[in-house]
Amino acid sequence: MTPVRPRGSGSKPAARILERLAEAVRDGSRNVGQLLGLARAELKAARGAPKAELDAAWNELKTLEAEWKAGNAEAARELDERIDELSRSFDRARFGDGSWAEVWSEVRAIREAFKTVRYPSREDRDDTWNGFQTLVDQIKADRDEREFRSERLAREIRNTAPNLADGGIVGGLASLGASMMTFGLVDSSAEEDLRYQSGKLRDAWALFKEHKDDLLPKDRSAVFAELKEAQEIIDAAWAELKEAKAAKHAAWRERVEAKGLEHAEIPSRSLPDLGGVLVAA
Repeated sequence: MTPVRPRGSGSKPAARILERLAEAVRDGSRNVGQLLGLARAELKAARGAPKAELDAAWNELKTLEAEWKAGNAEAARELDERIDELSRSFDRARFGDGSWAEVWSEVRAIREAFKTVRYPSREDRDDTWNGFQTLVDQIKADRDEREFRSERLAREIRNTAPNLADGGIVGGLASLGASMMTFGLVDSSAEEDLRYQSGKLRDAWALFKEHKDDLLPKDRSAVFAELKEAQEIIDAAWAELKEAKAAKHAAWRERVEAKGLEHAEIPSRSLPDLGGVLVAA
């Protein structure tokens, strides 16, 4: 709404202060209230001015004040609507359909808006502020609950496989010993341990997939990275075990084949010389 501007500064009562007031109303300045007080004081002091000019100045002041109050009321309504929308955004984020970053960004923006928006009364402002603070408290409580739940789930996933709690998943796998990483000799107990750890890691992956939407981004990323690195260690261990088994089997076949050749030569050396005599049936 375009404010009514003073018509010429001349000798009109409070001309200069009314010009400043008009600019302040137009720009949404925070000192409008102060300027209104100054303009009233000046007009009251100008009782000796011509009645027509004084009446015009008072009417201009009233018009500017009405425009200012209308602007404040509109700003207050807009702020109320933003708080209502914040509540809806909070609900969407809670159910996975919204952005928590946007929720917190709007919380900060609304808090700043309260510094400039004037409500029709102190009571109206206090009621709106208290309602906003109640909503923010709910958002914070939900955040704290989600952080607690996320940390608990991350711990549960990390602890799914035994010996993986200290130093994280990868640290736990590394602590299984050299037999899990180096199969120069195929150790059946190492294979059993590897098979057991593989099963537990599968359980950890299943738990992660089931609850990944309940993990906060920082926990989800950290746990996924640990599971992935642990999987790489397990896969490498299985590949090394397979290679060691293949080498052992190849060595066994060589020994068997060598013994087979040795036994194949024995009959030809031990048969008696029949001297060409045919034995009748």
